[in-house]
Amino acid sequence: MMVTCSALRWKDDARLMTMRWLLGGLIILLTPGGAQARGQAHPARAEGWAEAQPLPAPRERSAVAVGRDGSIYVFGGDSSGKYYNTTFIYHPRANRWSTGAPMPTARNDARAVTLPDGRIIVLGGTASCTDNYACVALKTAEIYSPARDSWTTAAPLRTARYLFGAALSRNGRVYAIGGLSGNQVLSSVETYSPARNQWTEGPAALPTAAIGFPAVAIGAGAIVAVGGQNYGPYGPNDLNSMFIYNGVSWRRGAPLPTARFELGAAALPDGRIYTVGGVSVSGFMATVEAYNPLTDRWSSAVALPQPRCCLGVAALPSGDLYVIGGGSGAGISDQVLTLHIAASPGLVAAITPGDYRGVPLGSGQRLRSSDDGYPHEKEQWHA
Repeated sequence: MMVTCSALRWKDDARLMTMRWLLGGLIILLTPGGAQARGQAHPARAEGWAEAQPLPAPRERSAVAVGRDGSIYVFGGDSSGKYYNTTFIYHPRANRWSTGAPMPTARNDARAVTLPDGRIIVLGGTASCTDNYACVALKTAEIYSPARDSWTTAAPLRTARYLFGAALSRNGRVYAIGGLSGNQVLSSVETYSPARNQWTEGPAALPTAAIGFPAVAIGAGAIVAVGGQNYGPYGPNDLNSMFIYNGVSWRRGAPLPTARFELGAAALPDGRIYTVGGVSVSGFMATVEAYNPLTDRWSSAVALPQPRCCLGVAALPSGDLYVIGGGSGAGISDQVLTLHIAASPGLVAAITPGDYRGVPLGSGQRLRSSDDGYPHEKEQWHA
């Protein structure tokens, strides 16, 4: 079934459904009777969803990052077919928004990554689509300084891309993974060195070319890419694959229980990953599923109040998760929801120590690994 909404784009001649997405993702819950007044200062940490101060304007497909100061930065995005260069800044303690210097380049489907020095790089995306809905991917990379409220231009991506994943590795490099460039679904990976202001091809391509998936960093530097979509001879295929990169190579993790793309994802301080919402060829989703890297297992969580995709995402050190804006058949939203999730005892210690060659486990033990630094597929995780 074809889903119709501003979040979806079809290119019939190539049987290509280009779903527009926003990296990141979140979860927030609202139990019966537990909703907070819209925009209430300091939303109460009751069990379930709480509504925070809404965005200054509706947005979907924005680039979102958490700053070193604990603020949430929302760059660009779109609404009603218009691309924006806005910089919205959310201050969690005050539950209010402010406005920063606008991006030099208006765009959506860009990705934002906070650098080790506190600056935020916004890369890729698209700023125009032709009448037949074919979008022009960008190589653009621009860096925002929260301290100076100003922008500088960075070295461009080697490959123009949107609908891709991006994350910061332990060595301080930014990884841009997969995505769409023209009509080509990418598996390529390139990395950015802030010190050299330089992009380098590689080191290891994603095992499966894909678009519309989030990428998040956990533990001692592992990068996780989950879900998304690619294309077969009969059209789009929703993916439930999960790939984990340890700085040497990719391995498969436990598959996402519900195949989808344009989902959001965020890593909690204890290393658990929450995947939220998204869309499939059947429609928009309210699904929320959580991944435990210690057990390599997924579990179901409380669903979103309404289905949506193209979410903004943020996870704070306090364990507070935010979902920001997004789109569905009901339109583009300015809604901001938050959920406080308590840390899982012992999980932080289990995944934080260790080196690049494996996902560390509790008590200093590690996965039994093959020569490439990952466990053989038949092996199990051991605590």
